[in-house]
Amino acid sequence: MDALLEFEHFDLLDAAEAERIRLPRRIVKDRLDLFLSLTEEEFTSRFRLSKHSARTLLDDLNLPEANDARGCPVPPRLQLLITLRWMATGELQLSIGDTFDVSQQFVSSCSTRTVRAIAALTRQYVRFPDRHRLQSIILEFAAIAGFPWCYWCNRGFTLIPIQSPGGLQAGAIPRRKGFLALNVQAVCRPDLRFFMLFVAGLVQCMTKGCLKIVCCMLNFKEDIMEMDMFLGDSAYHFGPTV
Repeated sequence: MDALLEFEHFDLLDAAEAERIRLPRRIVKDRLDLFLSLTEEEFTSRFRLSKHSARTLLDDLNLPEANDARGCPVPPRLQLLITLRWMATGELQLSIGDTFDVSQQFVSSCSTRTVRAIAALTRQYVRFPDRHRLQSIILEFAAIAGFPWCYWCNRGFTLIPIQSPGGLQAGAIPRRKGFLALNVQAVCRPDLRFFMLFVAGLVQCMTKGCLKIVCCMLNFKEDIMEMDMFLGDSAYHFGPTV
């Protein structure tokens, strides 16, 4: 009888040990396809891109499938939407993680990987026209509102908040509206596609001299005719071509 009780005691110990080391059950999450569940208007208002543009970008990125902290697969389309949501709203990564049911760490690694993949496509999407295309661009601008001899339309600087890099570089970055920021300028064509993007971080690279800097960078000066000009808003100083 004592031997039987001893065996039962061992069985209880084995069961307790198994309960202690039991691995957590893996729960495969149901990832909702927002391309199907949201209307076109709802999708655009949340991600700043249409469904067609997002799908086209997704095909070009070729993102690999990743796993979250629990080992659950996160498809490439969801990785792109996580990054687009972060870029469109600037929300905290923790809040975005709660929205998409992933961890903050995954939002950070996912957005870093996706943004670098998007940046690698810059030359594919942001291209300056050759001189043979310039004349047709002038005609396209003139067809919009009858504005003559215009090569491009210049969008004023947009301030992108950044964290201070520290050291001597911190003093070279302009502080506008109470925070450190990079000045991002977009130059677009008549159909609102980008010709180029220009990022200025130094104090002296402000609106007064930015167009001159851009022209020098592009070696575009020799293609400017006497009557041709760049169109900008009232923040830019008048010049021979502005």
